[in-house]
Amino acid sequence: MNRQKSRIVKCWGINFLGHGINVDGSLILTWPSEDRLKGKLRQVTRRNRGCSFDQLIAQVNRRMQGWLYYFRYAKMRKKLASLCSWLKHRLRCYRLKQCKRAIGIARWLQKLGIPKNRSWTTAASRRGWWRKACTPAAYEGMNNSWFADQGLIDVMNVYSRLHV
Repeated sequence: MNRQKSRIVKCWGINFLGHGINVDGSLILTWPSEDRLKGKLRQVTRRNRGCSFDQLIAQVNRRMQGWLYYFRYAKMRKKLASLCSWLKHRLRCYRLKQCKRAIGIARWLQKLGIPKNRSWTTAASRRGWWRKACTPAAYEGMNNSWFADQGLIDVMNVYSRLHV
């Protein structure tokens, strides 16, 4: 008998193939599974990778679809919403870094329809890439419809379809 694997615990303390069991008997997502996915997505969305944004979106879509189909029976709507917003923040950061300099960021944000003064406020910010990605101009320019146009799957929509 393996003492690490065999134990008596409450139902929410079980981690079986990445799934946990809720008090009402339904399947839930465990935090180690969520952390593993975030780690894999961090590897894919590193800012120093030399791939185009389209290739990045394709890799993220492949990873997320496989993960969603595996965990389709788990109740994880709130965790999935926070994961989706975190992923979009990372993708905004990646796309802003591709513009490289302030003038490139400002021109690109203006192409997305952001007024000149607001795009320059974001572009000329001396904060890091992560902070630039959470500015209102970045959120307005790279909104959900922009991500849909780029080809990113709507994770919540896919989960709703699978989890009927």
